[in-house]
Parts: sequence; C-alpha cells; structure tokens
Amino acid sequence: AAAGAAEELRRACGERDGALGKLRAAEEEKQGLQGHLASLKVDINRLKVDNEHLKVDLERLKVDHQRLQETAASLRSEAGASESLLEADLRQACGERDEA
Repeated sequence: AAAGAAEELRRACGERDGALGKLRAAEEEKQGLQGHLASLKVDINRLKVDNEHLKVDLERLKVDHQRLQETAASLRSEAGASESLLEADLRQACGERDEA
C-alpha cells in the first residue's frame, strides 16, 4: 500500500510539475504578448501624430496651390496687358515708319 501511495504521489507530483511548466510558459507568452501590445499602442499613437502632421501639410499645400493659381492668373493677366501694349507700340512704330 505504501509503495502504491508513493507511486501515486510521484505521478501527482509529475502532473503538478507539468502543469507548473505549462503555467510558466503561458505566463511568459502572456508577458511577450503584453510587450507586443504595448509596442503596437506606441506605433498607433505615433501614426496618429503622423496623420495629424499630414493633415496640416495637406492644408498648407491647399493654401499654396490656391496662391499659385492666383499668381498664375495674375501673370496671365499681366502678360495679356503687356502684349496689348506691345502691339500698340508696334502699330505706332509701323505708323511712324510708314509716315517717314
């Protein structure tokens, strides 16, 4: 009976040791996953900040684009006016030449 009880005790201790090993492995895996989760949270926060910076950059680009469109329109207008003045000067010069 004592030998049977000793064998049962050894088996129970072996099962306990196996369960403790699995528990330790699970705890290590949990800690690894928690570390990974923390890293992902940092990455998410960094991406949120990057996204906000990109939104600001986009707004600046929209303003720059609008200014460039206004400048281009102004330059086209000035070029048209200059062209008209040059044509008038050319007609006057041709008229003076023809009179001479």
